[in-house]
Amino acid sequence: MPPSRPLLAMIHAVARSAELADAAVRERFPEAVPWHLFDGRLLEEVEHAGGLTPGLRSRMLRLIGHAFTEGADAVLLTCSSYGPVVEEARRMWDRPIDRPDDALFDRVLRSGARRVALICTSAAAVAPAVDGLAMAARSRDRPPEAVPLLCPTTSGAADAGALAARLAEAGVDAVALAQYSLAPLAGAVAAATGLSVHAGPEAAAGRLRARLLGIEEEVDR
Repeated sequence: MPPSRPLLAMIHAVARSAELADAAVRERFPEAVPWHLFDGRLLEEVEHAGGLTPGLRSRMLRLIGHAFTEGADAVLLTCSSYGPVVEEARRMWDRPIDRPDDALFDRVLRSGARRVALICTSAAAVAPAVDGLAMAARSRDRPPEAVPLLCPTTSGAADAGALAARLAEAGVDAVALAQYSLAPLAGAVAAATGLSVHAGPEAAAGRLRARLLGIEEEVDR
C-alpha cells in the first residue's frame, strides 16, 4: 500500500530552486512530507569543472544514498546539471528518483510540439537539458527539435519581455523552462508569446504525487 504521507527528499544546489520546489510540492503534493538537502557548492563546482566529473557524480550519489538510508520514499534532484547521475542511481535503488525535468519533458512531448525552446540560465545546464529532451523522446519517430537559449535572468517582468522577443526570433512552438529558477516567468512568457510554456517544479510535484500515491496524474488544474 502506498504511504499516506510520503517522505520526499529534494536535493538542491541553489537556494531559489529549493524555494520553488517546496512551494510546488506544498501546492501540488500536499500529502508529501518535504525534506530538503542542500549543497551550496554543487553548481559552482560543476561549472568550474566544465561538466560532471567522477568525483561530483559520486558526491551526488552519496547524497541520494543518504536520503534513502534515512527513509525517503522518493528523491527529486532540482539541479539539471546533475540529471545524468539519475540513470546510475536508478540502478542502485528501486525507489523513485527523478531528474528535475523528467516530468517537464514528458509534458512537452504530450503537447505535440515540434520545435521546443530550452531556456537555461547556466551554461552547464544546456547539455543536460538537450540530452534530457532527447532521452524522453527516444521512442518517437519524429522527436521535437531542441532550440537551446541561454538566458541569464533575475526572473522579473523585464526578463520575461526580453525572453519573449528571443522566442519570437527562434520560431518555436513550445517553451521548456529548463531550470527551476525560471519557473516564475512561466505565466508572463505565456501571456507575451501565446506559446505553451512548461515549468519544472509544478510538473515534477504532480508526477511524483501520482507515482507515490498510486493515482492518475493531474496535469491541468
